[in-house]
Amino acid sequence: MRFVVFSDDLTGASGVASLIGKGSVTIPFHNINKINLKDYGFVSIDMETRVSEPGYSGKLFDKLIKMFTDVTFTFRMDSTLKGNIKEYLTILSKYKKIIITDTIPEYNRFTKDGFTIMENNKLNIKKLIPENSVNEIKIMDSRNYNDLKKITLKCISENYIPVDSGILIKLYFEDLKFNK
Repeated sequence: MRFVVFSDDLTGASGVASLIGKGSVTIPFHNINKINLKDYGFVSIDMETRVSEPGYSGKLFDKLIKMFTDVTFTFRMDSTLKGNIKEYLTILSKYKKIIITDTIPEYNRFTKDGFTIMENNKLNIKKLIPENSVNEIKIMDSRNYNDLKKITLKCISENYIPVDSGILIKLYFEDLKFNK
């Protein structure tokens, strides 16, 4: 196992694993010890915290990250910004700098000026940025795969953790996998 993505629900965890395909596995965190995770290059963990009380989500997330400090990890956020994302970002910022984007070109969904934009709807990503983050957190504009590829390279070259709804994580994993 070289790469772990955390998600707060099974749909998100499975979605990211399906983007990766062969060599990936999705597992609820309660079952982590039931399989040999080293058999997989990509492990997508469902933390089962989408509807958890604030506080619990962050403690569990921090505990899980500490279990996987020897591998590359990231966080898959819900594309509609549901869940305790601010809490997860607070925890992640203890470990590394973070880049966030929420672009799904196939759905004409993109990120601009700190907002997820889709059709006539705007979701404010900026409100999810913790005020007292330990490391830098950037929201990056993106509209298409070209933009996402540029963000991937920035994450790798400048040591950022990518956080998005899945596509950036996929590109990040593929670039790391083929460059090792």
